Amino acid sequence: MQIEQLNSMTKARLMVLDANAAVQVAALSLSKPGIGLVVVCDDNGAAAGVLSKSDLIRHLTGAGSPTPPAAQCMDFRRVQSGMVGLGY
Repeated sequence: MQIEQLNSMTKARLMVLDANAAVQVAALSLSKPGIGLVVVCDDNGAAAGVLSKSDLIRHLTGAGSPTPPAAQCMDFRRVQSGMVGLGY
């Protein structure tokens, strides 16, 4: 089945990524609300596999991965909006 054949409701919530896309592009797709899985497609547009948030975390925590400080990765908007201490 080609990605283009999915119904419109499913397609609206589906993120599709080229197999050669950078990890940062995948992370940006996975950071969108309601998206927990990205379909990775080959050069022909066929699904080659899926990438989840857990897959991305495993990749970033694997041996040889860059290790930036947590402050470099966190979302400052939550602190600025007064959500500190609310379990976020």
